[in-house]
Amino acid sequence: MPTWPIEIVQKNGQTSFDPPNQNALLADLVFWSNTTEESHQPWMLDANGKPVTDPRKKIDPNKPYDECDNPPGPPNFDPASRLVPTYLSDCIAEGASSRPAFNVTLPTGITSPISYYCKVHPNRDSERGTITIVTQPPPTA
Repeated sequence: MPTWPIEIVQKNGQTSFDPPNQNALLADLVFWSNTTEESHQPWMLDANGKPVTDPRKKIDPNKPYDECDNPPGPPNFDPASRLVPTYLSDCIAEGASSRPAFNVTLPTGITSPISYYCKVHPNRDSERGTITIVTQPPPTA
């Protein structure tokens, strides 16, 4: 199964996903590498362009899910809850790569292309991307 990298980059004063549109086969792996000086978190959008419900289970209901909002402590979610099909990645610190990698699937209610945005910066239109599920292997770079 091929692995497809997407970089989170700073270009012309804007942060974006590069490439913004990635082709992949079902069961391929996609991961994000953060080359910026901010944390980011790719998060899936539904067919209407709305963020999917956070599938993670909180350990402490009085704290936020997102480890980006809660440094330097551990993430406030059960790591086993990462395994749902709509989960793309934990928060990605500057200079780090996503974990876990996203195993390309089409969860119920999601269509191809899979659209996503940065959950940390939801109002930045430049921080949006897609993963299109194809039937032929994408060309390698």
